Amino acid sequence: MAPNANKRGDDDTTDFLYGVSLVFNEIKESGGDKQAVKVVTLSLVSERNVIPAMRSTLVQLYEEKVMSKPNNRDCKSLVESLEKLSAEGDKSTTLASIVEPYIKIGSSTWIDKPLAYQMAAFERSCIEVLVESLSPIPLSLLLITALLEQKIVFTSNRRSTLVSTVAGLRSLLRPLNWSHLIVPTAPASLASDLMQYPAPFILGIPLDSKGSMETLKNLPEDVTLVDIDVGRVILTKTFSYNSAGEGSDEKATTAALRSQVLHLAESLGNVIGGYQSDSIWRCDSPFSDSFVEVNPSRKVEAVQKISRAFILELTAGINTCCYWVEEECDTVDKTAEQNVFFDEDRFLHLKQLRSEDTYSTLFESEDLARVNHQSTLEVRPLLALDLRDFGLVMKTFLRGQSMSSFISSQSKETMPFW
Repeated sequence: MAPNANKRGDDDTTDFLYGVSLVFNEIKESGGDKQAVKVVTLSLVSERNVIPAMRSTLVQLYEEKVMSKPNNRDCKSLVESLEKLSAEGDKSTTLASIVEPYIKIGSSTWIDKPLAYQMAAFERSCIEVLVESLSPIPLSLLLITALLEQKIVFTSNRRSTLVSTVAGLRSLLRPLNWSHLIVPTAPASLASDLMQYPAPFILGIPLDSKGSMETLKNLPEDVTLVDIDVGRVILTKTFSYNSAGEGSDEKATTAALRSQVLHLAESLGNVIGGYQSDSIWRCDSPFSDSFVEVNPSRKVEAVQKISRAFILELTAGINTCCYWVEEECDTVDKTAEQNVFFDEDRFLHLKQLRSEDTYSTLFESEDLARVNHQSTLEVRPLLALDLRDFGLVMKTFLRGQSMSSFISSQSKETMPFW
């Protein structure tokens, strides 16, 4: 993704251009060092975010031109064809005729489909990249870190993977929204400045960017590092934007919060892992209970359903703890000032009851704490947090911007009002 240089004023041209590239490097070894002596690139660019379609187009072209032919793994014939086109003066028509059939194939799953379908398919493809890059426990650690609104840095040699994993994480946070700075790909020079930003952020740093290794070596202590290529998440040593405020010993509180986060990530990761590969994650357990009917082979669906169930459990009961107050202002138009008050003590008490499975519904037919989520998934007490074990996690989550925005977005009819 890059700024659109053709953008002029308030015209209809988009602010950014989106692109995917297929890069061929000719490597020669000299004195034990490998160097790229020639680089040939085929790039697809669009004013719309159709990255999955462009990626599929180039994959189809590569598989047919290279992988389908024996003894052609060095890509020589394709590279020579691209070089010949590059040497010609007017190559646009010829190149278009070569690429066009693959564009039709790559776009076939998107063209003429409703926007809602395209969005869901794009989000699923992004989550799939995230799921395939991180195992269940690191993935859970990343999800919890984002829910607690910490500073997060992604790193990878593959720029498209950075974009996909950041978009996938953002999708997993729903129905909550990430309300802070987010830059899927930032050059090292810009990332060094952005990491001094005092509020939470999500940054992606490509490893092929000049100075990226030096930037990563000097990460602040309050940043969580996500190494997509290795598949690990290194949790921050000191939590930023920490609103827990429990006790006077900030260092001890931060250490306790970090311990709770790691414990919760392991527990949630085991739940996800159990439904992705039950035979591996539960090989020592005599039980095989399940609260979600998910085929273990459907890894993406398992992560989506369990992540959503976990977030719904975190937010369950909000409406019973919110109070809508309208106060008529003494103005000419008699405008009413609207405020939403949240009873945190009542909410925490409710969370403890849910963890103990002693929470009763107001009516037999429906649970008002869940009525707005339209979820048929009954998750408590498996995903309900016991405040004796995860009290700091819950309080930090409650005092984040995403939770405040979520509470404010609730309608007047879903809570007591006067």
